[in-house]
This record gives sequence, C-alpha cells and structure tokens, in this order.
Amino acid sequence: MNDNNFDPWVKMNNLKKPEEMKGVDNNLAHAQDEKYWGYQDPERAPGKTGDDSKDLDKSKNAKSFGSIVRKFGLETTAHGIPRIAGAKSTLGRLIWSTLFLIAAGAFARQFIILVDLYYRERPVTVHMKVVSKDSLDFPSVTVCNTNMLRNSAVRNSVHNELTKAVEGTEILPYYAPCLEGDFICSNGITCLKSYLVCDGAAQCLDGSDEDDCTYGDCASNQFKCEQGSPFGLCLDETRMCDGHPDCYDGSDEKSCVCSIVEFECKSGGNYGHCIPIEKHCDGIEHCNDGEDEKLENCMNKHGFVCDGDKRIPYSWLCDKIPDCVDVSDEMECITYDSCMPGLFTCSNQKCVLQNKVCDFHDDCGDWSDEANCTYAPCEEGQVRCPHGRCVKRLKMCDIYAGCGDNVTDGQCVRSMPCPGRHVRCEDGSCEHESTGCKEDYVGPLPFSYPDSEFQKTVGRALMSSPRKVLTNTSTERCLIACLDETEFACRAVNALRNSVCELLEESHSYSANTLLVSNVSVYFENRKASYPFDKVTAYPNFALQGYIELTVMDVDEEGCILACLGSWGFRCRSVDFWKGRGICYVNAENKWSASVNLVPDHQFIHYELHEETYPYNQFKEYPGVTSSLTEGKKVETSSSMVGCLSLCMNETLFDCVAVDWSTSGLCLLQEISMTSPNVTLLTSAEFSHFEVVDAFPRSFFFKTVTSALTSYNDHIIRRVGLDQCLRFCLEGPEFVCHSADYAKTANCYMSTETPETTATGLGTYYKTNYYKSKTAVCSGDDFACEHGWECVQSWLVCDGVRHCRDGSDEKYCDGCGDDEFLCERGHSHGETCISKDKVCDGYRDCLHGSDETQEQCRICRGFLCDETRCIKKSKVCDFIVDCRDGTDERSCHYPVCNSEKEHTCVNKLCIPLDKVCDTENDCFDWTDEWDCDYRGECYMLVNGYDYRGKVNTTVSGRHCQKWSSQTPHSHNRTDEFYSNTGLGDHSYCRNPDNEAGIWCYTTDPDVRWEFCDAGNRQQRCDGDVRKCDEATEFQCRNQYCIAKEHTCDQRNHCDDRSDEWDCLYRGECYTVHGGMDYRGTVNHTSRGIPCQRWSEQTPHQHNYSPELVQDQGLGDHNYCRNPGQAHGQLRPWCYTTDPDVVWQHCDVPDHMESCGEDACASDEFTCTSGQCIPRRYRCDHKKHCFDGSDEELCAFYIDENGKCPESTFTCNDGTCINLYFHCNVREDCPDGSDEIDCVPPEFGLGCYRGRGESYRGLVNVTGTGKPCLKWVDSKHKYIPSKKPDAGLEGNQCRNPSSDVSMRMPWCYHRDDSKDNVGWEFCDIPHCDEVTTDAKSTDTDTLPDDWTKDYKHLLTDDYLVHEFETAYFRDPGFQRVKSEVPPDWHGFMTFSSTPDFSDLQQVLKLSRREILQLGHQKEDFILQCTFDQKKCNSRDFSVFANSKYGNCFTFNHVLNGTKVRVSRRAGANNGLKLTLFTQQDEYISIFGQSSGVRVTLHPHSNQPFPEDDGITIQPGTVTSVALKEGLIKRLEPPYGECSEGHSADFNFSSSEGWAYTQVSCQHSCVRRHMLELCGCIDTHTATYSDDGPKCMIQNKKQEICRQLMYYLHHRNKLPCECRTPCLETWYGKTISQSYWPSTKYLNSLLRVLHSLNNETKKITNSELARRNLARLEIYFEELNYESVEEKPAYIFENLIGDIGGSLGLYIGLSLITVAEFLEFLCDLVAVCFSRISTSSRR
Repeated sequence: MNDNNFDPWVKMNNLKKPEEMKGVDNNLAHAQDEKYWGYQDPERAPGKTGDDSKDLDKSKNAKSFGSIVRKFGLETTAHGIPRIAGAKSTLGRLIWSTLFLIAAGAFARQFIILVDLYYRERPVTVHMKVVSKDSLDFPSVTVCNTNMLRNSAVRNSVHNELTKAVEGTEILPYYAPCLEGDFICSNGITCLKSYLVCDGAAQCLDGSDEDDCTYGDCASNQFKCEQGSPFGLCLDETRMCDGHPDCYDGSDEKSCVCSIVEFECKSGGNYGHCIPIEKHCDGIEHCNDGEDEKLENCMNKHGFVCDGDKRIPYSWLCDKIPDCVDVSDEMECITYDSCMPGLFTCSNQKCVLQNKVCDFHDDCGDWSDEANCTYAPCEEGQVRCPHGRCVKRLKMCDIYAGCGDNVTDGQCVRSMPCPGRHVRCEDGSCEHESTGCKEDYVGPLPFSYPDSEFQKTVGRALMSSPRKVLTNTSTERCLIACLDETEFACRAVNALRNSVCELLEESHSYSANTLLVSNVSVYFENRKASYPFDKVTAYPNFALQGYIELTVMDVDEEGCILACLGSWGFRCRSVDFWKGRGICYVNAENKWSASVNLVPDHQFIHYELHEETYPYNQFKEYPGVTSSLTEGKKVETSSSMVGCLSLCMNETLFDCVAVDWSTSGLCLLQEISMTSPNVTLLTSAEFSHFEVVDAFPRSFFFKTVTSALTSYNDHIIRRVGLDQCLRFCLEGPEFVCHSADYAKTANCYMSTETPETTATGLGTYYKTNYYKSKTAVCSGDDFACEHGWECVQSWLVCDGVRHCRDGSDEKYCDGCGDDEFLCERGHSHGETCISKDKVCDGYRDCLHGSDETQEQCRICRGFLCDETRCIKKSKVCDFIVDCRDGTDERSCHYPVCNSEKEHTCVNKLCIPLDKVCDTENDCFDWTDEWDCDYRGECYMLVNGYDYRGKVNTTVSGRHCQKWSSQTPHSHNRTDEFYSNTGLGDHSYCRNPDNEAGIWCYTTDPDVRWEFCDAGNRQQRCDGDVRKCDEATEFQCRNQYCIAKEHTCDQRNHCDDRSDEWDCLYRGECYTVHGGMDYRGTVNHTSRGIPCQRWSEQTPHQHNYSPELVQDQGLGDHNYCRNPGQAHGQLRPWCYTTDPDVVWQHCDVPDHMESCGEDACASDEFTCTSGQCIPRRYRCDHKKHCFDGSDEELCAFYIDENGKCPESTFTCNDGTCINLYFHCNVREDCPDGSDEIDCVPPEFGLGCYRGRGESYRGLVNVTGTGKPCLKWVDSKHKYIPSKKPDAGLEGNQCRNPSSDVSMRMPWCYHRDDSKDNVGWEFCDIPHCDEVTTDAKSTDTDTLPDDWTKDYKHLLTDDYLVHEFETAYFRDPGFQRVKSEVPPDWHGFMTFSSTPDFSDLQQVLKLSRREILQLGHQKEDFILQCTFDQKKCNSRDFSVFANSKYGNCFTFNHVLNGTKVRVSRRAGANNGLKLTLFTQQDEYISIFGQSSGVRVTLHPHSNQPFPEDDGITIQPGTVTSVALKEGLIKRLEPPYGECSEGHSADFNFSSSEGWAYTQVSCQHSCVRRHMLELCGCIDTHTATYSDDGPKCMIQNKKQEICRQLMYYLHHRNKLPCECRTPCLETWYGKTISQSYWPSTKYLNSLLRVLHSLNNETKKITNSELARRNLARLEIYFEELNYESVEEKPAYIFENLIGDIGGSLGLYIGLSLITVAEFLEFLCDLVAVCFSRISTSSRR
C-alpha cells in the first residue's frame, strides 16, 4: 500500500483488530495531524530524551485538544464546519471559514432582530368579532341647552348689568384715541368698532356711522330698513306690522294691511301703521296726524263722549268709577232735584255745565239743553256763524259756505250748516234729524192695507215651491193670509187668476230664484218679509277691517243685520258676519265712507246698508210710486235696483235727475225732477221712484254732460265708480285736482286745469261727463278753498292749521327759516314754524306732534312714551306719571305690600307699619301721617286736602251734612269715588276734590255747600311747629319757609314753584294744568261776558271771597282765576256780570312747562318737581326735596363728610354713580357731568364730517391762531340758550349755522383791527383725511421677558416665535374699567368680534351660580319615555358646564343608581325626549346657536359636551340609532393603555367618574395652569371652585393661559394621559325630520299648556317649532362589536424563529446543539485531565 494514498479516516473506519494498531496508528495519526493542522507533536519533536519518551508513553492513551477539535470538525452535522475541517488546502479552509463567518453574522443579526421584536417591540394583533346578547346596558345620555344662562334669572341676579348691556340694541362708542382701523364719528372725538359701521344701526350719537352706506339685500324672511334700525339693517319678519316702528324711518309699519280689529293710521303712529281698535277715539292721539281722534272719524264711534271729546265704552257708565275728567259718566246715574250752582239740570237728570246750554250742541244727550232756546236776532248788519255766534259779517266766521256773486248775507246763511244734529230744510229752517223736513211732493195718498205691505209685479211669477196653497180666495185674503202666517215666514205670494194663491217662503229679493213671465199670475213680495235682507247689499267672501264699533256673539246672518239696523249710540253702515263662528262685527263705516277696499276673506260676508252706500246715498226713495212724466225718459233694463241707480249716475247723454225702477227689471231714467209742476207721482206697487239729491261727493262739483277736458289729463284711474273718481279728486292726488272726466268705461281722468284756464275748453264726448270742482266766492280778502265750497278768513291762511278740508289754505305758504322747523299741521298756537330747539325735546310743540314723531327723532335716549314724548329713563316707574298717556307707569312691577307688616302709600310705596304715624314723611307725600291722632286739627297742605280734624260747621255757622248721607243734598263725594280723602260716616269738613279749602254739604236745604274754617295750616304737624318769620321769610304753599330774597328770582325754591306765582315776569303764563297759579289779567269769559269782582257778591253770591280763600290770587279785582273746582272747572274761570249766567271759563293760553324760570345753580340739586336744594343734600339718607327725589336712584350714598365713596364718580349735582359709567359716551349723571373732560388733550383735536355740525373737539383757536371767544359772550344769535344742542357751552370751534357756506367748524374771535367781533374757520382736518395710527392705540405686544417663567417648556425657539406671531391674541380690553364686577358696556365697546364671543370668559361664575342661573330641568325636559315607559326629570342628574350651563344626564350611575337595560332594539324603544329650549330666555353671547347639545357616553365616564357631542335643532325630531363597541387594549409591555392611574388625573374621587384620556388632559391643563399662571380658566373650573379664575385684563395671566392651551395643542405640555385599557364607544346613525306635524300640533299644544307656566307661552306652530326639539335614541341591534388586542409574538415564536434562522444560515439543528454540548464536555474533560496530570507532576 502506498503511504501517499493512505486515508486515515478510511483506516480508522476499517480497523479490524485494534491491538494491531498499537504504536503504529498513533504515530500515523500524529503525522497526519501535523501535516493537516500545520504543527508537530511536541512529544515527538527532535531532541527529546529518554525520560521524555517515558512520559510520552504514559500519555499515549490521553486525548488531546487537537484531536477533540479535529474530531468535532470532521463529525459535526453543522453545515460548513466539516468543510473547513476537511479542507485539503489553506485556501479552501479560508474560503469556507469566510462563508461560515458570513452566515454566522447573518444569523447573529437575525437573532438580534428577533430578540428585539420579542422583548422591546412586543407586537400585538387585533381580533374583531360581533357578539349578540339578549340585552345591552343603555348608555348615559347628557343633554344641554346650547344657551348657558337664562335671561330672566340673570336679570334678577347680581349680574343683571350683563343683560342690560348685552341685550340692549345699541353699542356705545368710546372716546379718542381710536384703536387702529376703528371709525371716527363726526364729532371727531368718539370712535366706533369698524365692524359696526354701515350695519344699519346708528351707534354714533349723530348717526354718522350710517352715512353714505350701500347696504346689501336681506333674506327672504326679513324686512330691509332702508335707513337702518337699532337692530340693524334687516329685521325679522315678526317685527313687521307689529304696531311698533323698529326702522328709523318707520317703514316696517307702513303699507301694512290692518286687521279687522285695528284702525289704520295713514300717516303712521306710535303703534305703527295699525293701532288697536280700542285706541281709536280714546282721547289720546296715537296717529301722527291725529286722525284717530278727529271729530269726523269719531262722530259715529260707539261709546260715551265725555266733556272734552274723550270717548269711553258704554259699559263704563254708572260703574261707580269716574272715567271722565268731569265725572260726567257717573253724573247721569244720580237723580238730582237740581244740579249744583253753575250746572244745568237736563230733562234726563244729567248735569252739564251752564255754558253748554244753547250752544248748538247736544250736551245732555236728549237735546234738552238746546230746547226752549230763544236766539236773539242778530243786530242789523250781523249774521250768525255755524257755532251760533253773531258777527258783523260772514267773513268773521272762521269757516263758512261761499254763496257766489251778488248774494246777500241773509240768503247765504241758508247754505250754512245747522247746529248740532239739526238739518237745513228747503225753506231755510233747521229741523232735528229725528223729525226731518216736511215732504212737499204732490201725488195720491199711499195705497191701503194690505196692498201697502207688498210690492206688486204684474205678469210675473216666482219659480219656487210654495209652502202653502189657498184655493177659492181673493187676492186681498191671500195677502192677509201671508201677513198672518205663523208656521213659516211668508215672504211672497203668487196670485193666480183662478182664485188660487201660493204662499212662498222665498222671495225674489231674498233668494236666487228668478221671476218668470206669466200671463195668469201677479207676483206680490212682502216688503217686511224680505226684511232685513232688502235693506242691505251682500258681498260674500269679503270683510271691512278696522271700523268695528260693536261685536255681537252667537247670531245668524239675519240677527247680524238686525243688530246694525237697531244699533243705538252710533250710526251703523255695514256689518261683517263671520260664518264659521257666528260672530257679527257691526261697523260705523262702509267701503264707501271709509274710502278703503274690502279685504278678501272666505270666512266672512260683508253687508252694507243701502241708504248708506253709493249710489243709494245719492238718491231719495219714494217706494210704491212712479213718475207721471211720459217724455224725457230713457228706458233701460236692470235686474237690480243698484244697477238702475248706477245707470242714472253714469248717464252721459242727458242730466239724469230721477229714476223709476220696477221689480220686473224696468229702469226709467228721467231728466225732469218731481219738483217740476208738470210731474205728479202715481201709485204703483211694483215701482219705486228715486230723486237725485245733492250729496257728497257730487255736491262739490259742477256737472256738464256729454263733455270732457281730455287734453289735460294729469292722473288716470281705471275701473272705478263715479264716487271713487270724485272722492279721489277731492282728497287723493298730491296735485290740486280741479277737473274730472268720468267715462262710461269707468275710467276717471283728473286734471289741474279747468275750461277757463285752457285754450281749448270742453270738448263733446258722448260717453263722458265733465265735473268741475266748485270754488266758493268769498267776501273781501278771504281765502276760497280750492275744494269744498268753503271760505276761510284771511288771517287764518298760512297759520299752520288746516282750515280748508283739502288743506289748500296751507299749501302755498313760504317755508321756515334755517333755524326753524316746519310743523306739518301747524303749532298749537297757530304758528307754522317753531324753533329747531323745540324739535325732539320731549314736548309736542306742533299741533299734532310732528316735531316729536319717531321719524323725526331717530333715537330716544331715554324712555319713549306711547304718545311719542321722550322722557328720562329715571322717570319710568317712579310712581309719578310723566307721559301724558301714563305709559311710563304702566307694566311697572310695583311692590305688593305685605298687609300684615307693611303700609301701602297712596303712591304705591310700601313702608313698615311702624313707620306710620311716626311724624316722618316715609311715603314722600306725607300720606302715612294723614290719618294719625296726633295731628288733631293740624293740616299742612294749602287747601286742606290732608285735613282730618273734627270741625263740622261752615264759616256761616251751618251744620254739615254727613258724607254718607244723600239728604238734603244728593252728591257723589263718597268714599267709593274719593277714597283716601278722609270721607266716611261723619260730617267733618274735608276737601276730597281739591277745592280751594275744606268744605262740606250743609244741612240747610237752601244752601248746598260752604267752606269751613279750620285755622291756619302748619309747616309740620308733629308738635314741633315752626312758623315762618314774616319779616325775612316767605311761606310756600307746602309750608316750607324760604328767604324772601328767593321769591320772584325765576328759580324754584318752594318745590311747588309757589314762590314764583305772584311775579310780574310771568304775565299770562302759568304751569299748573288747572291754572291754579294763573295770575294774568284776562277779565272776561270765553264768550265775552265781563267778570264779576271776587270781592263782590252781586250779581252772584259765592264762597270764593278773598277773605275766605287765600293764596289763590283772589282780591279786589275781576281777573280770571281757578280757586276751586266746585262746579267742575278745569281752567281759570270767573263769575260773570250777567245775572243769567253764573260763571264761565275764560279764554286764557294753555299752560306751559315753565314760565322762564332758570335752572338750579351749579352747586344745587334739581328735584324732580324742579325744586332747588344744596348739592350736598343729595343721597345723604335724608329727604330734602319735598318729593323725596334727592334720595331716589341712589346706588351709593355720601359719607359723613358729604363725599361719595371712593369706588364711585361724583356728578356735579352730587349724585354718586358707578365709576364704570364715567366717560362711557352715555349720560348717567342727571346733569350729564359724567361725560365732561373725557378726551385727553393730546387727542382733543379730533376731526369733522360733513360741515362739522356735530364736531365736539377741543380746538379753541382759529386757523390763524386767534383765540376763540366764548359763544355766550359773542353777542350773536349763536348762543347756548338759543342753540342748546350745538355744543356752545365753552369757546371751542363749532358750526351751529345751517348756512351751507359755513363748510367747517369755526368760532368768533376778537377782531382788534375793527374793534368788533369777527369769525374764522378753524384748522381741523376732515375725518376722511385722518387714519387711526397704531401708535395711538392701546394694543400692547408681549413683554420682552415674558418667556422667563416658561423656559423649561419652551425648549425650541420656533415655539416662541409661533406663539408670538400666530397664536397669541391680545383681547384689547386694557381700557375697560374693571373685570370684577365686569364693566359690561366697556367690554362690549372694545370687543374685537362682531358676535361678542370673546366676552364669554368675562363672567366668573361659581358652580352654584351656574346651577341657579342655568336652565332648569323641570322647564327643559318636558316629556320622557324609556322603552315605552314614562320617565321624568327625577331620572336625570344635573351638573354645571362652563359652556352650556346646566346639563342633565339620563341613566347615570352616581349615588348607586341602577343602570337601565335595553332588551329590545328598534325605533319604538329606547329613550324619547321632548325638550324645551326657551329661546326667549337666550342671552346673545351665551346662546349664539339654538338647539340642544347631546352627548352619549358610558355610565361611569365624565361627559364633555363641548368636546364630544351632536347638536340637534328645534322644530325637528332627531333619531339616533346606536351601535355599541368594546375595545380591550393590552397593558405594558404590549401597550400604553392605563388602568386609571395617572398623576394628571386627580379629581375622579371627588366626582366619582372613571378615568378617560379626555378627562386626564383637562386635569393636566388645569394643573399646569394653576401652577404656572396662579389661576384656572373657566373651561377648566367647571367642576370645582378651588382656584382663582384667570383675569382677562391681567396681562401675565392671559399670556400664561393662552400659552398653556398652545402647548397642549402642540403636545408640548408634559401630561401623562394614556388611553384606557377598556373602553366602550357608540356608533351613531343620525336622521332628522320636521316636528311636530300640522295634525299633531293641536294635541301637542293642549298637552304643553298644562305642563308649567313656561310652556303656556307656546301657543302656535311657529313658537312650537322655534322652541321644541324631539330626541329619540335606540339600539339598532342587540349586539356589540368587540375589538381586542392580543400579543402577536410570544416566546415560542421567538424559539422557533431562532431555530429556523440557525438552520437557514449555518445548518444547525437540535442534534447539532447536542454535538456542540458534547464537544464542550470533551474540551472540559481534556482540560481537567491535563490539570490533573500537572498536579501529579
């Protein structure tokens, strides 16, 4: 065998005898090892000794490391290692070693990845499944109103200033300097937020923010105010025609169609275009031009007319309550043997004033005051005017009828109207309208009974089924049978020739049946059987609106018409019958007299009386007769009477003056009247004769037939009747209509010309009649009215009062001056022009108040009375009537006194019972001291009104009659009518009716009453009586003592102005309504009778002698005075020198508001009554004003030093006001001193707009530098007293002139060169040239060092930059005066958002306050069912939320409440709620959206409606179908979920809520905010009040607050808030539909009406859909979706993947691992073997 081919491995495998190998095999093996591994066995190395050979022999049997490694490398199953071990070359070993190392490296990498995946990444898998169950826990449902706080609750809380400011309609401007971009008002010193400019609401005091604005369009359901309104440009349609003008120009109340229960003001009014019908003719002018109170509009008004033309309902008569000023509504109820002296006793026992007798007016109501009147013949050359007075000539009458040329006054008088209700007859006599004029037509007597009761038509029969048939009877018996019929209403008869008679229930007039031609029949129609329908014309499906006089309930149509025919007290012209309800509205007007069109309404039938309707009112009817005239007739055919009469009116070929009409339809038009001697009237049962009468409006025109003035048509109206044409010519067009052409085509052509003023004259037109307006021919220089045949005295022309019916006496008057205002209908004293200073001053200076209308006065900064007067707000509900109609004291919540503990004063004040009779004026009017025993005979009022003593004899010694007795003198001065005046069952003297002194009825039958003497009045009645020093003091009528030098100084020191009454400067002026302070020199009555001296007793004896009645201006003179009202006097009067006339009123001027008295001095306070007191007495807890007004409206009181508290502002009059009100561009001080010096001097230059009329800047030098003079010293017409509203108090530049050449502000200056006063313009820029400079604003940037406290959070400079430039917003409230309590007007003024949403954080409320002021669940949750079972508000828990206020949770688990379970799915089950949003309780800044916020959440989770929820809208039903889901997350190391343990979740224990990520984040932000900012935000302070609230005005806190939210949103705020490990969620499918339906609405309203007082406000579908929301929540299916996390990589996966990687990369398996273990063991064994050998050695 060749050694070279020797294979040791083969050799080893083929060993047969081991002993044969001894000594050989080992050597050979070593040799091979040496060759293979590259080393030599040291035992076999050369040079070894014999001893070494011995050792070698000893170790022959021992294993070496090399052999073990060699063996492992050759035998292992690991891939690659045998290749390395068995490589035959070094290169081979190197290659295989490299490959092995690469594979091992790849495996190591894979190993690291697998270990990292298992130990660090911990992957998970998500397992989803749907789990079905028999029931599911129903979620908690939280509902919140989107409005946070209730308006009414806030209004009655300490936060009431919020609603006053936020809910107001105006946003106040602010004083300069203006913020950047804001608007400068035209006064140059006030500014306005830019978003308020051109918004339709005038916020600048002068309205300049709305000048030159171009407005857009409004929504379809809105009304556009062309000139804006306090609410903006667009108004909600509900404000249209609501009776209250909201637009500045009142356009929202124009063009309104008034309802049937309203009166139409054509000129508008303080209730709008339509006023309530009860306001019509109530004595107060509500229409702008007073048309609701005009005599012609009230003549036929239903009701009782008081003296002075006030009208009251008849139901108020004899109700023991005097409603008339003169008590006339109660006087006629008392039977008098004779009335008091000075009164006339009517036949009906009514008492009227003596001067009402024989005055041509029915004052008694039965004309007895006008009976037996012998009008003395006028003197020669005199005539009698319509009012009965004799004057020298007709032109001295105010208005009279013109008679034409060459007519004497005596003849002309026949054309004048008769007095009262008398009518002028043809003979010139006046007869009462109830009697009428004697008929003078000739003809046969009326036919006899029964023919007289029927209208006969020969040859006709009515096609109608007879109710009864009579045979063998005569026509006369047939007619009598019809009249006597009782079984039915016999209305007509068909009389047949064969003696057969048909009795009919229907008639031709009453039914739609027609008359047929019949040669064998005669038709008779019962005149009364057709009654009352034969008296009216029906207009089905129409109604006349706004003229209701009487309402009759539960009647049929016939009863309705009868109510009109039988009406009393007014003149009925038409009725409206409401078919469905049986209601009858009786009207004083019809469509003709009211000049309005009927309104279509299918529920009504309108009936008009024939005699009151055109054309009936143009004719006089003579029934049963016909004219004998056979010539001059025109035969027409007309089936109706009205048609026939209309043909006569419209006839153009001849002048039709009479008509004969037959029931057969024959219409005979005649041009000759029955007054002609050739005409007689013949009896004819089937005919009626009509004569044309001279009635309005034809009576105002001359008629020319077959003619027209067609070339001069100024106005054309088509399809109108003749009466409408002529009426419109008289009253309608803006031009003066002189002519009208009326064509048969019913077209009306009107013209300003007449034939005399044109070159062409009249033309011939066969189908047209020409009407020329009559013009009176007047005497002398008097004015002829353009229409109406009237003349007006020349001195009445252009006096500002319309005397002509068409107003032509005022049409050609010159205009007023630049400084004057033109009254629309003149001034109350006859003036046309008044000073502009009197416009919008709260008083009506123009006759009908055109200077005080809402159109004229755009903004009333105080309180606007219903009668348009503007008064201060402080006068509202102050127990004193300041509005003439008393509206300032209406709807006032006067305190209701507790009768057990409080006393009710006469002025409604409540005072403790122990304050009564304590000698102090606790009621402010001393009424709490009047009935006190300590007063005895003492009284304090000048006329003894407060006297409660026991004097019971008169000044003449007569005994007094008991007030409770009616004998010997009957009277109405009883405690029933005059309560609280000391009357009773006694005979003590009293003064119940404000006489001049105390008095009583006497027991002497011949002397009705006399004054009593109770001694002098006292200043006080508390025992401490102080009398005035006659030498140095003056005693006022109210017993005050003042220094004599204060009398007649034109200032009110007495409170009642009595220190100024007897002063010469007053002249004819007086201020008290009744004229008690009149001291003028008028000494004759209004009828010209001289007055009797007061000191004389002839010709009339009286009780008003100067000795008995003092301090009333009486004396040895005969001047008119008003010392008492014993005879019902209402103004100054006097006894006359005429023995037949006891007394009469005097013709004195009206009372004035003042008589030139000056205002109080600057160091004085002006009481409400005008009294002047030292300013230091204001609000000092003591009443110095007699009326107590110095202690009213005292929000703050002065201290012992007479100074206001430090936190207030002191007005110049001493009033202390809230410091916030200072300089808020609104006058809060009574004297306006809080708005003085509010502009810093450096910003006082200002600017001007227009011509600078409103400029109020501080510039006081001219453009050339000359100092301005004070305007008061300029000695020109522009001074403060003449121009009080022009800002002329100082010497600043102004422009009070109306001259257009004065183009900018100017002032007077001293012109030294001319030694007089000159003027120059001032150097002031125009506002358009001025822009607000950012440097002049208050907006601050962030401080340079603001980041120092937050460096640990702001680790990146980019965060700082982004927060400064993109996130932080300065609120801009630096100029707001305070935040606690809030200065709401300041916050609104400087709000930077139009919706004021930036103010929601201003109000700092505690949790308790939110619960009180928010919506209450009893009102919010109206209905509740769960799984078709009723639930209620007790099933809801309440919690306070910072955004939504009170929220209510259903199915909560707090306090151990049991969880509700749903066992059925579907829309019929689950939770159903009806919710009431109460939108009238919304506050704009907290309720900007209307609806309900709904949040669904698990029972233990805290709800956050502002973060998670849906909003449902009112008027819908919102269905929410639920799907439940459950998420299970893995805890660490597999996930990041939390089981509820977090340092940032720290309030779960106090509220009982489970952990959620949202609640944790809220808590985290709150914790950081509290630590870093030192406060908590309102959003984070909802559930606890344990930290101070952040202040918006605190710059540091505001920066910190915004920074916390910024870092939170950027996830830079360190918060440990992980997702929960177990989470329940709800999927929602939402659908909506309108709710409630129309059919369901009525039943819903009935249910709601009984729930509570709030739901009673829901009365119609609009309110229901605006306020109610329906919510339905249910499970769609009874299953839930489970989503669960599980580990995706467990340990087994790791081992398997490692094993797989080993096998993949280096081929290792489990066997290989065992081999490696064996290999290691061998190595260890060899190691120990050698160690053992060495140790032996």
